[in-house]
Amino acid sequence: MDPLQSFIATAGTVVLGYLVVKTVLNSGIKSIKYEEAKPLLAQKNKTLLLDVRTPTEFAGRHAKGALNIPSGDLKNRLAELDKYKDKTVIVICASGARSALAARTLHKNGFTDVLNFSGGMTEWRGETQ
Repeated sequence: MDPLQSFIATAGTVVLGYLVVKTVLNSGIKSIKYEEAKPLLAQKNKTLLLDVRTPTEFAGRHAKGALNIPSGDLKNRLAELDKYKDKTVIVICASGARSALAARTLHKNGFTDVLNFSGGMTEWRGETQ
């Protein structure tokens, strides 16, 4: 890749990241880190950890107890999550970008307590499977 292509790729990534952060901030969805998520996740019957990565990513490594619904399938599979509408839903992906967009989708569809796991599996420090 030549320097111009590298610059364009980097700039595109920065702009996408900015747009995701702006979208999350404007939607009222809070992003949390592991230390904030840990006590919520301990309340297993009150909290769902939703992993929106691909099945291949999920199979490679995932947080113990997470439910996998890929972000691309989320809108078509919302009915599967209806029983969690009155619970805290923490959404996680690889880096925090897809989960931010998925959290916004959940919020728009009546989920009232949705949190984005900032940093994704890169920042995850809990048990994995």
